[in-house]
Amino acid sequence: MRRVLSATVFEAMGRDTQRKFGAHICRAHAKQRCARSPRREPERVLALRVKHHRQTSQRVAGSDDLYQESPPLSLASTVGSPASNALDRVIAVAPAPLLPAEKEADYAATAGRIVGVARPRDAIKEFLIRDVIDLTWEVLRLRRAKAGILRASMDGGVYDALGGVGYAFADRSTLSDGWAAGDDRARKKVDAILAKAGLTTDEVTAKTLERKIDVFERIDRMLASAGARRNNALREIDRHRDAAGAAVRRAIDEVGDLEFRDIDTGQLSGEPAS
Repeated sequence: MRRVLSATVFEAMGRDTQRKFGAHICRAHAKQRCARSPRREPERVLALRVKHHRQTSQRVAGSDDLYQESPPLSLASTVGSPASNALDRVIAVAPAPLLPAEKEADYAATAGRIVGVARPRDAIKEFLIRDVIDLTWEVLRLRRAKAGILRASMDGGVYDALGGVGYAFADRSTLSDGWAAGDDRARKKVDAILAKAGLTTDEVTAKTLERKIDVFERIDRMLASAGARRNNALREIDRHRDAAGAAVRRAIDEVGDLEFRDIDTGQLSGEPAS
């Protein structure tokens, strides 16, 4: 019974495995030719190996480009390329989870960098990569939210810091409101008061964080959850790759049963010479 390696299994191989597979075919083919022509020169055998390797890779995979390293993916340089097609498929899985203030170009750039590294070869991996992209975007969003909450609440930190150096309620409220509104005079006065007491804006930030510590703890728990789910998705990608690799290894183990056709005579291996 003839046993052949399908193009789907071959495409699922990594580049290193494809090279080893091609080299294995070349060695087996060269041994068969040498057995029929024991006096063939080593240079001729090597040339046959290279020639057969190229023709086999083109016939099975459709392109010799599988054996060439490709540059990292960038949105500007992948229009119409296989990497761009993979990115389009991954993004098309579901609408982008964008809030009104978030830019689609930033999301696409993040997705492009992840797809460029992962290089999905099947639908399962594309779905898992989409999970990684969305969870990464969620982590970035939560980090931006922490910084935004801190900046938006600095007036409370100014109020508490001024109270710590003995300022009255009315003066603290006026200065903290002016500081938050960007009033240069209020900010200079606050800086002078803090400097006189030996304090800086670091103490203002600390007081602001003290006010929002419960909110920050909840955000940190959300960050930890998103990071854990992203790591689980990455582990699933590794498991899927290992499973595909096991199928490839079984195919390589069966390569001895494959039939080889002489590129010069067209004769199949095992057939008597005519």
